[in-house]
Amino acid sequence: MRDTSMPVGMCETGFDEAFLVGTVEDLRRFAHRILEQVEKTYPVDDLLGIPVRQTGEPLTFCLGDFVVDGLCIVQSHEHKRELVNRIRVNNGEQELAPEAWE
Repeated sequence: MRDTSMPVGMCETGFDEAFLVGTVEDLRRFAHRILEQVEKTYPVDDLLGIPVRQTGEPLTFCLGDFVVDGLCIVQSHEHKRELVNRIRVNNGEQELAPEAWE
């Protein structure tokens, strides 16, 4: 049985406009799950050449426009920028320009 108490990720007009849809209790559980996962100890793994701790525990309901399957916890802002760009390139997209991060 699916956990319908998770919020649903929906895009309104595109991927630049997205929302989490849920009850107050759904969103409180979502926030609590994030905090729990951030505080847990996960082994350091490698994702596209960047050291990360990956949680792999779903945070949103699977029938939305997008699903948050877990967290990738990086060690620095530089690693965050590098990983985001590597994921974009891996998906056939352009890297974000350095100015996008300012």
